[in-house]
Amino acid sequence: MTAQAMDIVFREDVALDSAPAWPCPNCGAAALALLRASFHCMETAHSLAQRRMDGWTPDCVQYRCSGLLRCGACGDVVAMGGDGGAEAEGDGVTYADFFSPRYFLPALPLTTAQFRHAVPAAVQQALQRAFAPFWSDPRACHVAMQAALQAMLDAQGARDARLAGAMDEFKRMMETQMWLPSDGAPGTGIARRSDILRGFAWLDGWLSELYPPLHAPAE
Repeated sequence: MTAQAMDIVFREDVALDSAPAWPCPNCGAAALALLRASFHCMETAHSLAQRRMDGWTPDCVQYRCSGLLRCGACGDVVAMGGDGGAEAEGDGVTYADFFSPRYFLPALPLTTAQFRHAVPAAVQQALQRAFAPFWSDPRACHVAMQAALQAMLDAQGARDARLAGAMDEFKRMMETQMWLPSDGAPGTGIARRSDILRGFAWLDGWLSELYPPLHAPAE
């Protein structure tokens, strides 16, 4: 999947009636669908209190949301939690609710590699650890992506000299797209979701070269 396509599928704010078909953590098919009966949103106490304030508008609303998704291909179930709000539509008068996922359990895959048997277990596990914080902590996700790349390097050893410079290439690529502190101290940089997705697309390209799929991934 290209970075541009990932920007659409893994966008931050989602309308309930137009949620994308997210990829299934179990089989990889882009077939996760929200079970509407399981989806619940409640307005926060702070948001309810704000309604009594002067100047309140519907876009001040804040929700907490949860729900379940089921894969249309394999039938597996994924839990989701997040927050939400309301935003003005094109006419500037009508408001529509949206929700913003903050976690999925299990974490949604952001590469296709974990569905290839040739990928070493250590690399698969490192990728899983990188997927989990994407929705809530892009900075932590960026750090975990570097660990996944290191796991790839360790798994290849001396068999592929091209990977020796891949870590530096990855760091340079990410640092040109987002501001990071020179000392690399966690929690002091700013990581944008779009840049993180480009990083995963880059990782997936390397993984596809190192561990070619035996057949086309499920759509």
